[in-house]
Amino acid sequence: MVLSDNSSCAASGLRASGDLVVVSMVGGLTAALVAKHFAELGASVSAVIPPACDPAIRDVPARSYWDSLVQPLEAAEVDAALAGADVCIVGRGSGGFDLARISELAARHPRLVVLDIEADALSVGNEDPVELLAQVRAGLTFQQFAGRPYVHGHRPAAFGTALTALIGGWAALIERQRSGRGQVVSTGPTQGIAALYGALWLSGIGTDSDLRVYPPLDVKQLIFRTRDDRFIQLVLGVPGARATLYRILGLPVDGVDSDRGVPAGRSDDPSCFFADYHVIAPQVARMTCDELLALCWAHGLGAEAVLAPGECWDDPQVAVLDAVVEHDTARYVGRPATFVNWDTGAGPGHRRPVPEGSGPLAGIRVADFGLFVAGPLAARILGDLGADVVHVESPQPATSVTSPRQLLVVNRGKRSMVLDLKTVDGASAARRLVATSDVVIHNYRVGVAERLGLGMPEVFAARPGAVAVQISGFGAAGPKATHTGFDMVVQALTGIERRAGGPVGEPVWVRSVTVDYAAGLVGAIAALVGLHDQAVTGGAIEARMDLLRSALFLTSDVRRDADGSIHTLPELLADLSGFHPADCIYRTLDGWMAVSAPEEPMAQRFASAVGVLAGRRDTWGPDVHQRLAGQIALMTTDELTSVLESSNVRHLPCHPDSWDELVTTLRLCGSDLVVEVDDEHEGVLTGWFGALARFSRSDSLRAPHRSAPRQGQHTAELLRELGDGRPGSRIADLCGAAAPGPSPLTHARKVGE
Repeated sequence: MVLSDNSSCAASGLRASGDLVVVSMVGGLTAALVAKHFAELGASVSAVIPPACDPAIRDVPARSYWDSLVQPLEAAEVDAALAGADVCIVGRGSGGFDLARISELAARHPRLVVLDIEADALSVGNEDPVELLAQVRAGLTFQQFAGRPYVHGHRPAAFGTALTALIGGWAALIERQRSGRGQVVSTGPTQGIAALYGALWLSGIGTDSDLRVYPPLDVKQLIFRTRDDRFIQLVLGVPGARATLYRILGLPVDGVDSDRGVPAGRSDDPSCFFADYHVIAPQVARMTCDELLALCWAHGLGAEAVLAPGECWDDPQVAVLDAVVEHDTARYVGRPATFVNWDTGAGPGHRRPVPEGSGPLAGIRVADFGLFVAGPLAARILGDLGADVVHVESPQPATSVTSPRQLLVVNRGKRSMVLDLKTVDGASAARRLVATSDVVIHNYRVGVAERLGLGMPEVFAARPGAVAVQISGFGAAGPKATHTGFDMVVQALTGIERRAGGPVGEPVWVRSVTVDYAAGLVGAIAALVGLHDQAVTGGAIEARMDLLRSALFLTSDVRRDADGSIHTLPELLADLSGFHPADCIYRTLDGWMAVSAPEEPMAQRFASAVGVLAGRRDTWGPDVHQRLAGQIALMTTDELTSVLESSNVRHLPCHPDSWDELVTTLRLCGSDLVVEVDDEHEGVLTGWFGALARFSRSDSLRAPHRSAPRQGQHTAELLRELGDGRPGSRIADLCGAAAPGPSPLTHARKVGE
């Protein structure tokens, strides 16, 4: 078994993706990110609106690199390009695409996969996608602080939609290998936000349920100011973590020896949800950031300095991963995953026969050895696309570092088996599962998979045509490869917490493990890319990705020049209400209003409508923002709505109960994004559990409405499928498993090695 050395797409380690032809017919940040992905995998990408000519991303510093990846396409060349294209990126905005035109495009080119990036499933007409308004519509802006809105600075609508579009696009390409036909794949900002905040909203929770344990509004993460006026992010969550930190800081450890520092709703004080913030902060303030980092790393605790976007590019770990690329003397964020083609002798993938109209991944089996969020989420997404997902769990119960409700989100719809992989029988059963699986996913810490017999040689010996996805914290090699890779420390290192707190305020951790979710989405994309390539070229595909590069993907707009200067998209305003005085949320006399006027004429109409004299939009600073806010504060929401409508200025009222309105609206429009699941212990729960993309030829595809299974619920059933004819009780004993345990939602399960 050797690594393939004859790849026609050496840059990506893949071969089939280098033969794809992609045509982009729409502008905007999301479409540019999708085009960048395909181009970096070796596909031929052309664009009617190249990044350098796209007014919608005029403020994106990375657009010159993105532009170098695509070929400009003249209007007269579009028809010929589409005739030979595999993927076409379109949108519902002012570019002119509507449902009729998209349908006509798909009908003329029956093998074409059309990626329809909707403005928003909840918007009206052909409105351009707007980050601020998407966050307001999705109810996100009142989900950080109590009593006031907050705009999420890492632009989850745009980046999340790019990820859901890629998931849908690759799934449709895989389905085309089976059917020979393309289809329309639709997704938008609401799905993009749902993809990164899957556990934030959940209704139907019982009064005594552990699901009520979730980071509250105004929560303080373990972000502390150090003696040298820097910030450090600490994270607990491993055995003895709290006592270890207390010893480092010189605090008494009585009563905390066995405390992992896992949230348990121990305090009504939002600043003490993760630990005793007010006890720890004064001690941290006596140390420099570098001193405390060295001590935490030496004792196995997760910790990173809070940096601005682009600052971590000098970190040796980033260099080891080749996470940053150079173009014309400047540096940019590169690909979030690495692919290796193994020459195992396996032919192109054989897909099990499935009924017409089945999901894109029907007939695919996924062996999910994932832990916590990223690995299980990647597998669950494949399950939403029709795959049979088997989640292999340890016999021991476990905990979450944020909330047990994450377990519902990432394990919904799977089958669960408990195996003790450290026993002979457990390891044997795992090998039999791998031998019947098309995809194998794990996010063990570096070195653990090899010790458990799940290294790449063992996986590919059992299944020579498998796609294996490995998700680590900081990558498989390098100085930080074995560091504790929790979401929070990666957010700190890559600039996401600094971006969330604005350029002048204290860093902010948003109330979601956003990087874990991004890594799960990237992991699902990596699995899909691998399945597509393996079905054409044979062999086995190894996909390596990590939380670090997934977080860097969320900062893909950044450019770092040769002189070290860093350029980013506009940062949040000082009050965290938006990105610009013409693109933010204002307080009215009786509520809040979001205003988004990204173009010069609309910005001038906005200022005039509220009675403020202002110069060009690009000169508006804090003084103009203050004058606009002063005028708007004297108006009721209805009065402001009237003047903005008459002046044709984009706007949207913003209020705390937007989530309830979202659920109602989505149900009225027939969306399957917000759905109910019936959990045997919790009853009916409502949340963002639906499919993240819609497929025109798989209209019956619905994400499984089953809750997360009980731990080991399907152990005996699955082992019988794998050829073990022993009685169920004997099987359980041999594999280190007892009878099926309680629902994973009734207790938090262990974060694995």
